[in-house]
Amino acid sequence: MAETRLRYHDGIERPAPKANETVGGLIASMTRESETRAERCGRSVGASHAEGATHPAIVRFAQAPRELPRDSLTTHRGVAIEVLDVAGAALRGHGATTQDFVLATGPAFRKPDARSFLGSMKHLEIGTTAGAGLMRATE
Repeated sequence: MAETRLRYHDGIERPAPKANETVGGLIASMTRESETRAERCGRSVGASHAEGATHPAIVRFAQAPRELPRDSLTTHRGVAIEVLDVAGAALRGHGATTQDFVLATGPAFRKPDARSFLGSMKHLEIGTTAGAGLMRATE
């Protein structure tokens, strides 16, 4: 059976109601979180994203099954990233100068839209402003 492809046009994507307001809320929430962390640490600290730098890295892409299925076929996919030569504080018991990340698909994306993601950001922001003592208590 031949696949039918849909050529992109502006009518395909329809911004959600109050989309600009939601994006503005995300920007404001992330800015407040970053400012709170900077005040607490005495310097700028990456809140939701790491501070900019260039490092060598090893990246591995994975998917199951091993053949190359069509994009329309739902299957597990993932990426493993090992960032090398990373200076700075590390987790207790981790003496290496690397940072490892494993990213994998799940059965569903947790947030269906920007408005839902903003709700998560607001919860994260509340946790950030709660103070370091509460954060240490949950470690």
